[in-house]
Amino acid sequence: MSMVVRAFWLILCAAGLALGTGCAKKVDRVTVDRIIARGMAYEDIDRLCAVGDALGIPMAGLGISQNALKAQVLANVSAALCLEPVVREAQIDGAIARRVLSGEQKVAAVLDARYREERAHTRAAYRYKQAWDALEAEYGPIGEACPRIRDADQLVFLMGLYAGLHGMLHDQAGGGHVGVSFDTLGKVARGTACIDNERLWHVPGAFKAAAWATLLYEDEGDPWAMLEAEAAAGEASGVRLARAVQVMILANADRTDALRDALQAHARSLEQTPTAPEWAAMDQYALDVSRHELDRLWAAAEGHRAPSFGALPGGAEEAGEGNGPFAADPFAGGDPFGGGEEATDGAEGSGDDAPPDSEE
Repeated sequence: MSMVVRAFWLILCAAGLALGTGCAKKVDRVTVDRIIARGMAYEDIDRLCAVGDALGIPMAGLGISQNALKAQVLANVSAALCLEPVVREAQIDGAIARRVLSGEQKVAAVLDARYREERAHTRAAYRYKQAWDALEAEYGPIGEACPRIRDADQLVFLMGLYAGLHGMLHDQAGGGHVGVSFDTLGKVARGTACIDNERLWHVPGAFKAAAWATLLYEDEGDPWAMLEAEAAAGEASGVRLARAVQVMILANADRTDALRDALQAHARSLEQTPTAPEWAAMDQYALDVSRHELDRLWAAAEGHRAPSFGALPGGAEEAGEGNGPFAADPFAGGDPFGGGEEATDGAEGSGDDAPPDSEE
């Protein structure tokens, strides 16, 4: 049965065309095991987020049953991914406006970008909070005693922790309208002990370090050093999500020098280690996160996005320094349309507008 057919069956079931807890259980398990989990093999993040967006409301309507809440975690996280490109575009627009505009145009463009960004942050925070709430409803308060987690559901728990971390960050960036508690970061950090760090590409360890870095908590060591160690270890798996977490937190903390190093490390890893095929969506998402932060650096410095992933502003690949589209005069070699001097002379001597080969 294809993913599309399964999704259609789920929507029919959730819409009430098939009733009972048996239907709900079937929908939930298929969502966890097939639609979302198998969707991780697809590089197209837009399609994955669209599936989550479509399933979010039907899943919420199924009520509480075995695994229903797990499916809601995945569906809401996937739906929240749809809003991240909106946030990114607003951030880039604002950075470019600051760099290239002036006067009233600059003020208006920067303010418009900021308001669009804040609205998207708030909507994303709301969806991530729904995922986090579903995680706690399924497993109990996160950060206390570790619950029993099936091997097949470790990804669900990881995505729930992701929702907690990102929900808080998005809410803070959007003005705090959703009300995601700052305490969520500590819960996420403690919850990472409940799942396998190595099996999950060192992402749990990166989440823990990111939470401690944001909270300025150093009782367990330097969180920035921990974050780099987890990012480097995760790259060998072919899923560079831990590196993307590091990039995001460094950017959030304005640690620009370390951010530049992390972005170049991500680029080197892509050359050295192929993507894990079954988790292509994870690796593509990680690339999207890092590419966006690189684009922000370029937009702030040069007024445009990065020419290639890994190229830093001020380096050899900077536009206008020998490799840019306007680095050389395109007309320096004569007629750019291939006429040369002979064709030009002929045209000047014709005395009319007829083409040189015309018999008129």
